[in-house]
Amino acid sequence: MTRTVQTDIAIFGAGASGLSLALALADSGLTVALLDGAPRRPQGPDRSLALSLGSSRVLSALGVEFDDSTCTAITQIRISQADASGEVALDGALLGEALLGQVLALDDLCTNLEQALEKCTRMSRVDIGALRALDLSGGHLHLHGEQAVVQTRLLVGA
Repeated sequence: MTRTVQTDIAIFGAGASGLSLALALADSGLTVALLDGAPRRPQGPDRSLALSLGSSRVLSALGVEFDDSTCTAITQIRISQADASGEVALDGALLGEALLGQVLALDDLCTNLEQALEKCTRMSRVDIGALRALDLSGGHLHLHGEQAVVQTRLLVGA
């Protein structure tokens, strides 16, 4: 028998975006279900990403911890356009900031997000398996998967 999960918000996808959104909503007073039937992260070459200073601050405020030994500080940014003269240069030291962002491995970010999510009590992970059908009834969206049915007020694809 397929189990049924009721939630206010269902987030379809447990990559960096889905994990970040689940973490941001965890203390909202709403029930949040993180749906993902696929492996957490694809296997293959490492992928890095650059987080802006603002993104780093938001994630830190949500309880995500960054290990300085696995991050590379962005202290300067140069912006130019091909076939155009001039450039814009930003220097953290001149702006009174130690860094303007940081570069880290996507896998490290997802691991840090998952560690922060472990502390959340109003968020659940649901493996629905392959999605078989969607229907809307009674003001709720029903996602019918191989392993579970999720009833939600809002579905977010991340």
